[in-house]
Amino acid sequence: MKDGTRWLNSYSGWIFVVIFTTIPVMRLLMTSQADFSTMTSYGWFSLFGRASSLMGITLFSINLILSTRHQLLEKFFYGLNKVYVAHHLIGGTSLIFLLVHPLLLSLRFIPSDWYQAAQLLIPSITEPIDWPLNFGIIALYGMIFLMVVTIFIKLHYELWLWTHKFLGLVFFLGVLHSFLIPSDISSDSFLGIYFLIVSSLGLCAYIYTTLMGTFIIRKYPYLVDSVVHVNQDVLEIRLKPIRHVIPYQAGQFVFIRFFQDGIPTQQHPFSVSSAPDNGKNPLLTVTVKGLGDYTNILNNLSVDTEAEVEGSFGKFSYTRAKYTKQIWIAGGIGITPFLSMAQDLKDKTYEIALFYSVKTRNELVGIDTLNSIAQNKGLNFDVYPFIGDEQDGYISADYIVKTLGEIAERDIFICGPPGMMKALRQQFRSKGIANHLIHSEEFSID
Repeated sequence: MKDGTRWLNSYSGWIFVVIFTTIPVMRLLMTSQADFSTMTSYGWFSLFGRASSLMGITLFSINLILSTRHQLLEKFFYGLNKVYVAHHLIGGTSLIFLLVHPLLLSLRFIPSDWYQAAQLLIPSITEPIDWPLNFGIIALYGMIFLMVVTIFIKLHYELWLWTHKFLGLVFFLGVLHSFLIPSDISSDSFLGIYFLIVSSLGLCAYIYTTLMGTFIIRKYPYLVDSVVHVNQDVLEIRLKPIRHVIPYQAGQFVFIRFFQDGIPTQQHPFSVSSAPDNGKNPLLTVTVKGLGDYTNILNNLSVDTEAEVEGSFGKFSYTRAKYTKQIWIAGGIGITPFLSMAQDLKDKTYEIALFYSVKTRNELVGIDTLNSIAQNKGLNFDVYPFIGDEQDGYISADYIVKTLGEIAERDIFICGPPGMMKALRQQFRSKGIANHLIHSEEFSID
C-alpha cells in the first residue's frame, strides 16, 4: 500500500467529520448580517453560541453513527479500535460545544439582566412553560450526566452500557429544541434541511443499534467446546459453530455474548487467538486474562454454553503492512492477535521477529505453539521472550535494535498495555521510524 493511500485510509474518517461539522458554521457566517468590525460583546457571544450549537448537534449525530460499529466505519477510520477512539473524542467535544452554547447565550445578558441569563440555564416550571427551551435544557443536563458517568465514574460495563441507552432520548430532545425555538435551523431553509438529514441519520443509527440490532446485525451462534486454564489468570476458550463459521482474518477481534446463568449477557470484545478456519479447523479460540469483573466471571464458564459471536473487526494484520520484514511486540495478554497471525503464516514470504514481554515466565501464554512455529524450517519466524524479572528494566526499542542489529524497512506491530505501546511508539519514532509503519491495537472494554 502506498504511503499516500495509507494516510488517506487512516484519516478519511476525520476528514469527513471536519467537513460535516464545518458546513453549518460556514453557512451561518455566510448568512450573518453582522458587521464584524463593529460587533459588540453581545453580538460575539450570540454568534459563537449559535455556532457551538450547530457543531455540537452535528458531532452528537456523528457519535451515534459511530456507535453502530458498522464495518463501513472501519474503512474510514482504519479499524474499529480507532472508531472507538474517535467516538470518545467526538463525544467529549460535542458535550463541550453544547455546554458552551447556553453559557455564551447567557453571558449576553450579564451583568445587565441576570434573570434573563438564568432562564437559559434553568427549566421553567411556571405557566406559561416554555417547552422548546426546556427540551434543550433537559437534553443538556442529561448529556452532562452521561458524560460524567463515562469519564469520571468507574461503573460496571453492564451498568455503563445501560446508561448509554438514554443517549437517543437526550439527542431527540436536543433536536426538538433546535427545530422548535426561533433559531438558525428553524429560520434558514438550508440549515433546516441539513439538520433534518443529520439528525435523522443520528436517530436512525440509534434505532439501528438499540432496537433493530437484534434483527439486522448478523451474529453467529456457537457452543463452548472447551475451557482451558492456561495459568492462574488466563483462560483459553474454544467455541464450535452451530451452523456457519464466522469469517475473520488473523489478528482481528470479535464481540461475544455468553448465555449462561451468572454471566452478564452484554457483548464483550475478544481478540481471536486461533488462525482462520480455511476449511480445516472450525473452532474459534479466544484467550482471556482476568483483568476485570466480567473476565473474572468467565472462570465459571461451562462447556456447551451457547454463545453469540459478532464480527469480525480490526485492521491489525500483518498482511496489510508495507514490508514483509516485520517486528511484532507483545506485552502480556497482548500476545493473542500474534498467536493468530503466527499460526496463519504459510511460507517464507514474511520475515518475522516476535518479542514477547511478560513479568515472569509463568505468564507466557502459547509459548509452546510459538516455539513450534519458529522451528518450522519453511518459515522465517523467530521468538524472543523478554522476562521482566530476569531483565534490567522494560522492553525498549534499544533492546530490540541491539537484538536484531537493524530495524530499517520493517513494519512494527505492538499490542499490550497502553503505557507500553505509547512508550515504544515514541522510542521508535525517535529512531526515525515513520509513524505509519508502527501499528498498535488499542482497544479495551471491561
